[in-house]
Amino acid sequence: MAVGLLSGTAHAVILNTNHTIMYDTTIDGSLTVNADNIILTIPTGVTLTVNGGINAGNYTLTVSGDGTLIVTGTNGIDGDNGGDGGIGFAGNMIVNGTTVQVTGGDGGYGNNDNGGNGGYGIYGNITVNSGSVEVTGGNGGGSDGSGGDGGNGIQGNITVSGGSVTITGGIGGGGDSNGSNGKAVTGSITASSAQESDNNSTWTDIPGTSPLISLERYVKIDITPVTGVSLDKTAITLLSGDTVTLTATVSPDNATSKAVTWTTSDENIASVDQSGD
Repeated sequence: MAVGLLSGTAHAVILNTNHTIMYDTTIDGSLTVNADNIILTIPTGVTLTVNGGINAGNYTLTVSGDGTLIVTGTNGIDGDNGGDGGIGFAGNMIVNGTTVQVTGGDGGYGNNDNGGNGGYGIYGNITVNSGSVEVTGGNGGGSDGSGGDGGNGIQGNITVSGGSVTITGGIGGGGDSNGSNGKAVTGSITASSAQESDNNSTWTDIPGTSPLISLERYVKIDITPVTGVSLDKTAITLLSGDTVTLTATVSPDNATSKAVTWTTSDENIASVDQSGD
């Protein structure tokens, strides 16, 4: 494993192997992931800032450790037609415990015609096993004509088994006609529960069963995973025809889903229903 090769300030960087960031580091350019299943470890107290977006292409980057990753796409250039904002993260990402903030670049101002569109926060799929993740689409550029559209937060799918996630679509740019706000997630949301909002104030559960679909600008997911299940009896002796009720306790107390499924390894010896009887 390559350790501590990045520190201080760097420009465009190519990541070919697993890497641990040992010190606060800023990349004033893009970070390119050049191999599949690379693990980027950011320890506690360390922050990696990438100001030109991360491009993993078709590869998957796993971000681990209790540190912080901040990624921002490049802003579009002002002009007769504003340039589009850059993507914050392109590719697939897995998050294991890290605090991750990804923002698409803002669209440039359109002096005569159209404002640039905001960049996607993430263009690809993301899996969050633990940690805190915030993804925001870039804002559309303003214009003397039509404002640019806000970028979608995640242009793809998200799967969350633990941790907290907040996803926001970018704001449409102003103009003679305003651009549209971006969506939080355009693909599916695989999680035991998730909420959505059109104003970041009033939240409702996303209807249906996982995978979920939302058309709103704001989505938040907060999953506390189950860490253990214990029974009130560790051993029992029963005669034929006897019954007993078992009580299961799920840990932690604030687990998002505390549902228990009861099964038996041999129905010919003992049976159990979904009440633990």
